[in-house]
Amino acid sequence: MIFFDFELTDGWFALSEQALIILHCKGPRQVLHGATNPILADSKTLQSDIEVLRSIRQSINSRTIPSSSFLHSWSFSIDPCDAPGTHFLGILCSIPDNNSSSRITAINLEEDGLEGSLPPGLGNLTELTLLNLRRNKFHGQIPDSIIRMTKITRLLLSENLLSGGIPHGFRGLKRLEVIDLSHNRLSGSIPAGLSNIRSLIHLRLSNNKFSGRIPDLIGLWQLNTLDLSSNQLLVISQNSPTI
Repeated sequence: MIFFDFELTDGWFALSEQALIILHCKGPRQVLHGATNPILADSKTLQSDIEVLRSIRQSINSRTIPSSSFLHSWSFSIDPCDAPGTHFLGILCSIPDNNSSSRITAINLEEDGLEGSLPPGLGNLTELTLLNLRRNKFHGQIPDSIIRMTKITRLLLSENLLSGGIPHGFRGLKRLEVIDLSHNRLSGSIPAGLSNIRSLIHLRLSNNKFSGRIPDLIGLWQLNTLDLSSNQLLVISQNSPTI
């Protein structure tokens, strides 16, 4: 068993030439802009992506939104990707090609103490690569639709109040590099299909209520962080204690 304190203290991604990056560090929040692109000013966000953002906002108890939260900049009177740095902080938009629409590619609402649930249509954000909702009070189940996020690389939902199991179909999220569902109330068995996510580097499922046998994860040859502690899991040997 390997334990590793994984932190994203340096921000989300390396700054690319055509990206609007919202960094959420331990210090004051910062907004960085990529190279100016005239296409961005005229772009429109895909309507279904806007509806997901709206459902996220509506699912959150307004009384739990702190004054420092990015959510205060979410004004649906404007297009989410048309006002970088002033509105819809905490999201990252793609740069559209030709006549295509802008897409939401990252959401960061970490450590806001937000209370709410994850909307059923969350998986309609099919271009999302990062979902960071750590250190909030989201409750209820992880929606099954999340398996449609086939481009996601980082799923960070730790330190919430999520319950239920890991949705079937996670094995299809082939680009996942980081799964952090630790410190929730998740239960059931750990899906054996996780071993099919060959890109996985960090897997943290500690401090939940998972039970049953630990699945064979031998296919995760890139894995260097594995934390399954503080669950009710059975080790391979029948005479060994639970961990």
